[in-house]
This record gives sequence, structure tokens and C-alpha cells, in this order.
Amino acid sequence: DEIWRIDANQNFILNPGGNSGKVGIGTTSPISLLSVMASSTFGTSPFISFNSTTSPIFNILANGNVGIGDPTPSNLFQVTGTNPVVTIEDTISGAASPQSKLLFRGSINVAGVDSGSLRDSGSITVAKNNVTPGDEGFNMLFSTRSNAGSNAERMRISESGNIGIGTTTPT
Repeated sequence: DEIWRIDANQNFILNPGGNSGKVGIGTTSPISLLSVMASSTFGTSPFISFNSTTSPIFNILANGNVGIGDPTPSNLFQVTGTNPVVTIEDTISGAASPQSKLLFRGSINVAGVDSGSLRDSGSITVAKNNVTPGDEGFNMLFSTRSNAGSNAERMRISESGNIGIGTTTPT
């Protein structure tokens, strides 16, 4: 079976026939369309790295840390750059109520033992004020989880800048 070739247009064609279309780098048994494996002695160099000619763009370290603009992220997810912006965008259209949410989850302890169960523990949501077409007002909602309860809104900043604690209609 042909494994690779360069076509007439100088394109690199990879055809791993024996792996059901899966490609493995560092492995002969890929588990997904693209599997990249490294030994435990990989060190601190990026496990996967996408770079421009002068700087890192996206890196995944062997320990699972992900860096955008950072070749050696020290946190699980790190964005580094001059005035970095992370955008969460809801692309729903029409008169529906679009919202974007940053959700926090936490492990539940039962009698001092980690139950292995994750629960929604808090969130920050930005939601359209109403479903009226042309109304571009948005509110920011802050939610937390109470003991043995569920995630509930605790504070709201309205589209006009009013802050309400314990109310969904601050004035």
C-alpha cells in the first residue's frame, strides 16, 4: 500500500491505508484521525507547536497545559500577548435570546472523600435583555451553587449599569 507521495502540484499526500484513515506521529496505533504520542521523557519542550516565523502561536505541553502566544504555559490554559482578548461568541440569529457563558465546575466531596462527581459550581453569563428584534441590550449575570442546591443567579448588572443582588430586576 502507498503510504505517502508528492503529487504533480507538489502537495504532500498521506494515505495510511492500514489505519482506517488515521495518522500517527510517534505511534503505530493511532486512536483518532491524528494521534501524536511522545515518551514520558519528552521534557518541557512543546508537545505540539504551531509557530509563525518569529513567535509561538499555539502550544500544547506534555503535561496538558495549553498556551496561546506562550511556548511554555504554566497554567492549564494560558493566553499571552499584548492586550490579549479571549472572545466567547454566540452566533444564534433571529429574535431568540443569545447568551454567552463562562461555566465553572467543581468536584463534590462526600464525607471528606472526593466523589469523582462534577457539578456546576458557578457561572458568568452575558444574555440579551429580551427577544425584541433590534433591542441590543445585554445583562451580565453571576451565579453560584448553594450547598445541596443548584446553580442560581445571585447578582445581575443590567444593561443600564444597575446592580442587583438577590434580584433579577435591579433599579
